[in-house]
Amino acid sequence: MNPQGEVDDEFEDEDYEEDGEEGDIEYVDGDDVDEEEMEGDIEEDEEDDEVGPLNEDAPYIRGLEPVARRSPAGTSAQSSKAQQQPAQPWKGLGEMPVETQKAFKELLQKLQSKQKNKLTVLVLGKSQVGKSSLINKLLNERPLDTNYGQQPRGGRLQIISREAAGFTLNLIDTPGLPEDGTNAEAVLKRISADLRGRQVDAVLYVDRLDAFRVDAADTQNMEAISSEFGSAFWNQAIITFTHARITSLPDNLQLGDLLHQRGMSLRSAIRKASGNKTAALPQQAVECGWRCDSDDQGVKILPDGTRWLSALMNEVVNTAHKGSWKFDKAQRQNPDRKFCRWIPLVLAAQLAVLKLLVIDRVLSEDGVKGDQWGPYDDKVVRLERRRKAQAKEQERAAKSAARSTASTSSRRQPQIVEDDDDFDDL
Repeated sequence: MNPQGEVDDEFEDEDYEEDGEEGDIEYVDGDDVDEEEMEGDIEEDEEDDEVGPLNEDAPYIRGLEPVARRSPAGTSAQSSKAQQQPAQPWKGLGEMPVETQKAFKELLQKLQSKQKNKLTVLVLGKSQVGKSSLINKLLNERPLDTNYGQQPRGGRLQIISREAAGFTLNLIDTPGLPEDGTNAEAVLKRISADLRGRQVDAVLYVDRLDAFRVDAADTQNMEAISSEFGSAFWNQAIITFTHARITSLPDNLQLGDLLHQRGMSLRSAIRKASGNKTAALPQQAVECGWRCDSDDQGVKILPDGTRWLSALMNEVVNTAHKGSWKFDKAQRQNPDRKFCRWIPLVLAAQLAVLKLLVIDRVLSEDGVKGDQWGPYDDKVVRLERRRKAQAKEQERAAKSAARSTASTSSRRQPQIVEDDDDFDDL
């Protein structure tokens, strides 16, 4: 049974599709969603156990009550394909623990103090790392299906919008990047086509904490992302580790040590792949499964006691404060120009080797083995080579003598100062 069914019946969710050559965008506000990245059947049970039917009468913190859904005056929800469907009320917010609601309220007010009433977060990562489950947990709803084996419709973006107290949260779910790193460029080109003109405040780059290392597929995906989106894309990125409730750590590591090592390795790989050495790339661990522990106030916590949901949202808000990113085709890294700055040096080295191994040898053999009347015999060839070698030595000695003479003549000659008294005697 779909735990979100009551909400779907009440708001009669509609899917909106914009068909275009470059920008087929789906705005999804319901359960009718397919997602390439899946957590498996266990993840589906986890979501069912943890997120129950949303209660309209649940207590809300004042200032975070969901506003009524509304459409522009005189228009219907589907009157124009170019218009985004209005955001739904963020009903899942009222089902969160009170402490989490308070933390969210403070963070939203922090943005509103900067005249920012909208927050757009892009969720990106390989398939089966938990992107959809993470979005469901952030909303405390279940707009995205996490059944293993489902595929996103057309491999396009899925944009889930929620509104509370005049503030709009947009979460953008993306098709999963290839687990083997192949054909990532094609996936990213579809994503960039859908993102054209859309401002992104923060990027959650999602990976599993229990992956333990950065492999070749990760590196290929990072390079493809940097090539398609530009190196500045990583300035808005937050490294987000899912599956943080690890029961057995390698080599008796503590969770904090593992987070530090994984964060350092991913950060180093991203900076190397993108060439962006100044990207901050903060990190945050999350646990979206039903096994996640709760504190005495019902807030989900990591094994080290971190309230991960509010901690992640805090990183998102801090990143949004620093700026935003918008896809710009001009910012793409042209792979054909990746090593252009080395071309002059390579050409110079090739010419030097060519001169040393080929040109000098050809010139030294010129006229040695024969002339216009035919080839010389071996004795004449040896004599000619000796003659040319002597001529070359004489030429070198003459040049050295000329340089020595020029250096001597350029020395400053002592000046003779005549005393004026000598002229007085005349």
